[in-house]
Amino acid sequence: MIRLVLLLALSPFSLAATAELPSAGHYPGGVALVTVNPDAKPRFQGKPLWISGTTAVVPLPLALAAGTHQVIDATGAVDFTITGRSYPEQRIRLNNPKMVTPDPDHLKRIRAESAEQKGWYLTRSATQPRLPMALPIKGPITGAFGRKRFFNDQPRAPHSGVDIAAPSGTEIFSPTDGVVLGIGDYYFNGKTVFVDHGQGLISMFCHLSDFAVSAGQTVTQGALLGYVGATGRATGPHLHWSVSLSNVRVEPALFAPQLASLPR
Repeated sequence: MIRLVLLLALSPFSLAATAELPSAGHYPGGVALVTVNPDAKPRFQGKPLWISGTTAVVPLPLALAAGTHQVIDATGAVDFTITGRSYPEQRIRLNNPKMVTPDPDHLKRIRAESAEQKGWYLTRSATQPRLPMALPIKGPITGAFGRKRFFNDQPRAPHSGVDIAAPSGTEIFSPTDGVVLGIGDYYFNGKTVFVDHGQGLISMFCHLSDFAVSAGQTVTQGALLGYVGATGRATGPHLHWSVSLSNVRVEPALFAPQLASLPR
């Protein structure tokens, strides 16, 4: 049985219908807001969804094709449609070639770190996230979400978050309430903090110079997390902030509308 749902078309930076939800962005890298039966255990691409009332927040991978997709539940399916989106290129020149093509010893480290970070991204607690998110720092955006990236002319994965430039040592604040899942010093990300906001919604902050929190610590919106740096694969001091839902990196501006006001 197919149940068709008419969805309100929202601009990427418009306000959500309720304070508990992000803005809708029906494009790859965005989120779809789909009306569901919350008791029927709706899923998308096999993953459980953040449910608020009768609305499912569906994360849309950057690689997702435009067209009609379905949320599947115990009673059938709900259709929703996404449009295509073209993301611009970003070319970055790095002085250290091992940050572009790591040697075998570094690859072993990177694989272990990737497995650890995936564990943080797969965390799913019962808490309902508090939205909208506030800005973790203020400054010019130097790397927009979704850009097709080339390091020393070598193609790499699209940009999974937003880069905000600021002087080294600038304080970084939690955009909303949560629990610190873990901290680490990783090959590519440098010093990094993961915060669980609930329902599979995770923030990742990287390239820090130092930490101000520890794993397991409860934080509220505006709590100090750490300080801007240039650790890991970075060409200068800045904050890279990723927002992940059910292990899918999605556009932070849909959760933090104030990002639209930052200079570029």
